[in-house]
Amino acid sequence: MAMDGKELVAKLAKLSQVQSIKNIPQLTHALFPGTHCPLMGAAMAVGGINDSLIVVVGTDECTYYTKSMTVHSEKFGGIGGRCVSVVLDDHDVTFGSAEKVQEAFKEIIEEYRPQCVFLVTTCVIEIIGDDFDAIAEGLSELYGIPVLPVHTEHFKCEDHLPGLERTISVCAAMMEPRACDNSVNLLGQRMGDFATTELYAMLQKAGIKIGLQLPCGCTVDDIKNAAAAKVNIVVNDIALPLAQKMQEKFGTPYVYFNKFVIP
Repeated sequence: MAMDGKELVAKLAKLSQVQSIKNIPQLTHALFPGTHCPLMGAAMAVGGINDSLIVVVGTDECTYYTKSMTVHSEKFGGIGGRCVSVVLDDHDVTFGSAEKVQEAFKEIIEEYRPQCVFLVTTCVIEIIGDDFDAIAEGLSELYGIPVLPVHTEHFKCEDHLPGLERTISVCAAMMEPRACDNSVNLLGQRMGDFATTELYAMLQKAGIKIGLQLPCGCTVDDIKNAAAAKVNIVVNDIALPLAQKMQEKFGTPYVYFNKFVIP
């Protein structure tokens, strides 16, 4: 039962009364299991980009969570698959994580030889203020592959959807100008096989070529060639920022075709 304003105020203590954490009254109760964080959304998105690698930088809790989530996924390839962790310790949190990430990256490139890396930060990175946009740019120049920063701090949002949105939005940096091939891109399908949908059947019946399918199944080359499409079909809000970027960058128009639209 929720407390009213007077009850909440009555439970508050003056700062002079607080000697330890036990003196701070609990105003709300934690929800179990609660919502997923953006880190999960980032992992879900990268799972659909076949020849890319997700590198999660954070404390052991966050890196363990991501690895345990992906280790049983066929999309990631099991224990030695496309999910890699860079685990920070107290020293890294105090003095910065850039050096450890750069050292780890050398090993990662030699072992995995990825076509693209999504460099995913977690809450502690955002709190200590390491500039992972600059780190990613430097690593991209050094190794000659796209290294794309994805910020997944949970203290600024409610669930995992921002992780999906930010991961597919940053893919715009990989896209290159292409001659139009009259295809359409499908943006924003989070789960399932697009080939089983009514929209897919309609496009096939009309003889329309389907290009990029992000994040439900594609390659890095598909992303690089995405600007060849004549139009983007957005089927979820998470893809609107990407569609808008593509319209600005390449002039590619988009239509918003959400789950409530009648084909």
